[in-house]
Amino acid sequence: MPNRHFLWRNASSFVSGEGSGKKKENSTVYKREEVLNLMNSSLPEKEKLLSMLTEIYDQLEELEIVLEASFSDLRIQMNHEEQKKLLEPVHRLSMLEMQLDKINPPSHESTADHSSSVTRALKLEMGF
Repeated sequence: MPNRHFLWRNASSFVSGEGSGKKKENSTVYKREEVLNLMNSSLPEKEKLLSMLTEIYDQLEELEIVLEASFSDLRIQMNHEEQKKLLEPVHRLSMLEMQLDKINPPSHESTADHSSSVTRALKLEMGF
C-alpha cells in the first residue's frame, strides 16, 4: 500500500508540473488560491483577508508616492542635463559668429538688405 501512495504522489506532482522541471509561478497564484480559500471561510477569516487587502492597498499607495517623487526628481535632473547640452553648442555658434564678424565685418546696407530678404522668405514660408 505505501508504494501505491508513493506512485500516486509522483503522478500528482507530475500533473501539477512540479516534477517536469518547470518552476512554480510567482506567489501570486498561491496568494490567489489563499484569497479564494479565505473567501469561502468563516467571518473572522474574511476579516483577516480584508485586513490583508487593506495592508496591500496602503503599501501600494506608499509605493506610488515614492515612485512619483523619484520620477519627478529624475525628470528635473534630465531636464537640467539637456539644457546644459544645448547651451554648449549655442555658445560655440555665438563664438563662431563673432569670429566671422571679425573676419568679414557686416556693412549697414547689406544688413538691412539681408533682414528684409529674411523677412520676405519667412512670409513666403509661412504663407502670409
